Amino acid sequence: MTSRFPLQGIDGLRLLARAALVAVLTVLPYTPAIPADGVWLSGQTGTRDWSDPAIWASGIIPGAITGSTNPDTATFGSNTGATLITVDAGRVLRSLLFNGTDPLGLYTIGSAGANGGEALRLSSGGSLTVALGTLTTTTIHAPLILEAASPTTDGTYTITNNSTNVANNATDTNLYKLNVLGDISGGTTTGSITLNFTGTAGNRSSDASANLVSGLLSDGGATGGLFVTVTGSDSGNRGAWSFTNNNNSYTGSTTLTNGTLLFSSIADSGVNSAIGAGSLLQLNTGAQAKYLGGNASSNRTILSNGGTLYAAGSGNLTLNGTFTLNGGITFRGGRNIFIDSVVTGTGNMTRTDSGTVFLNQINTFTGNLSISDGAFRFASIADKSVNSPIGNGTTISLGQNSSTVGRIEFTGAGGGSSNRDFVLNNGNGVSSGNGRIDNTVAGQTLALSGTVRSSSTTASHVSSLNLTGAGDGIMSGVIGGTTASPSTPNNMTLTKNGAGTWLLSNANL
Repeated sequence: MTSRFPLQGIDGLRLLARAALVAVLTVLPYTPAIPADGVWLSGQTGTRDWSDPAIWASGIIPGAITGSTNPDTATFGSNTGATLITVDAGRVLRSLLFNGTDPLGLYTIGSAGANGGEALRLSSGGSLTVALGTLTTTTIHAPLILEAASPTTDGTYTITNNSTNVANNATDTNLYKLNVLGDISGGTTTGSITLNFTGTAGNRSSDASANLVSGLLSDGGATGGLFVTVTGSDSGNRGAWSFTNNNNSYTGSTTLTNGTLLFSSIADSGVNSAIGAGSLLQLNTGAQAKYLGGNASSNRTILSNGGTLYAAGSGNLTLNGTFTLNGGITFRGGRNIFIDSVVTGTGNMTRTDSGTVFLNQINTFTGNLSISDGAFRFASIADKSVNSPIGNGTTISLGQNSSTVGRIEFTGAGGGSSNRDFVLNNGNGVSSGNGRIDNTVAGQTLALSGTVRSSSTTASHVSSLNLTGAGDGIMSGVIGGTTASPSTPNNMTLTKNGAGTWLLSNANL
């Protein structure tokens, strides 16, 4: 006969305990881990351990030492002296924020020198940021590993310096730099990692103002590669970074948008350089790419959507890879640039500063040519809409509203002819809109049948055109007038020097 009474003794207690546990698990909802953001305590200076709860407000240590992702943020505010922080093994978190306003409170992440200690692992989507108004230099010595969200996904990370917001100024030194001296590598993933350098600190007119990145940039464990972007503000005038490690090996592209990147070396695709070993340098609107090295060449693809490329180091730069203009390009710097590949696309090609751009192929880009300062040098020329070293555009613009002289240098051994129009870009300056046409080959004739006009709508604004060289020339188009009023005489000066003879064959204004 079965008992109708409940179990007694030990068995009964076990049954009751199990029932109670089931009830608790059924009632209590799942609660995810709460981010343990940490704030560094002011006065904690010298060499300190990240893992010491005494140096963090309320003893909350940001980050974890297990796993590959963590949502925490570590904030480093005003401090009373220099601080070197020892990173413990496995430390991972999402973001670091520096916002101290005491110039004495210098922070260095990693206490054993560049790459001398444990790596700091950073979760995807996070940022390392120096905030606006920060009044101290920040240094990163610890190696940084950029983790993806999972072993099969892509990852992103952003490094920002917004400490200063100085207008474009050649005397700006950016006193509150963010200097990354430790290596940066991708974490383990079958995807890729994108690393963005951004901010307002540093400006394009002062190389000394750039934030320094001297650590090695590499793919690390990211089989899809590390991709680097540089963004800034104020049409690229603010937000400058300097890559100085010539062994950078990341295989992704380097892309600039409204920001400045100084780089000490460039090489062929697949070869380490300051801008890695990737196959693409992309220059979007506002991009300022400043090459500061010696003589170098590269077969990397150049894709310009309105950017600027400088040869501003100790040597010349030769480019022989795919070259596409989707939004134009401006060449700057005092050194020469040799373009040994065919330039395609729809954008314009512009030269500023004293160096010369050598166009050595028959190019198909459809934009126009503009030279504010310096020169374009080429061995053949053609009519409007016909391919030539200077593309198949319709207009060649020379000069700007200053005393600089925009030059074309023709080196054709068999002479040449073109009906392209010339525009002298002038303004209200005492010296303005200055251009020069140089036929360098004795005994050869450069025949130009396009018009020569000034861009200013004010006829009294000065402009000048100089015809020169060992070779001869013919100007059969009308010289004078403005683009807005072609029949109105204007304040244009025409001069000639050199051994060649130039013939003027029209009724000029």
